[in-house]
Amino acid sequence: TQCGKTKIISWNSSNLYKDGILTEINGVGTDVTERIIAQQEIQESEARYRNLVEHSLQGIVIIQNSKIVYANHSFAEIMRYSVEELLEFEGKQVKTLVHPDDRKKVWNKYFDVLSEKSSLKTYEFRGVRKDKRIIWLETSINRIIFKNKPAIMLVVIDITHRKEKEIEKQKEEEKLRER
Repeated sequence: TQCGKTKIISWNSSNLYKDGILTEINGVGTDVTERIIAQQEIQESEARYRNLVEHSLQGIVIIQNSKIVYANHSFAEIMRYSVEELLEFEGKQVKTLVHPDDRKKVWNKYFDVLSEKSSLKTYEFRGVRKDKRIIWLETSINRIIFKNKPAIMLVVIDITHRKEKEIEKQKEEEKLRER
């Protein structure tokens, strides 16, 4: 310690022998206090971020190479799958989460954002839950680096109730215009 502060030292030493008798110990110590503290802060920050993402009310899913590589519990709940089931999805299975009429639009956006051709970040589409119910989703899409490779992160909210009310209102307005 120096001035009452504890330091973390990395110590490397070697023993020198002469005629089988230890004659000298050479050592080098390096103060690694700042590096260790920085690593601890990073780990704490990552733990806070993981906690935030895992407990988010919004569904969060990461798709990489057309495979789901991460899904939080909210996304699993929205889609009525378990997280474990979703992590097994790849290729065509991932596409089944999107309504057939919206697949081309959604996957074009996926590849445009992945290749950085598009700046459109938020849009709506119809999803298909495990029970085959069609739901409306609003998503924010971003290109990220996940495990050192490009991926897409989607933040998803279920807007089915709102969309159903909008559709209902449009139908009522059309009826009034027809009179």
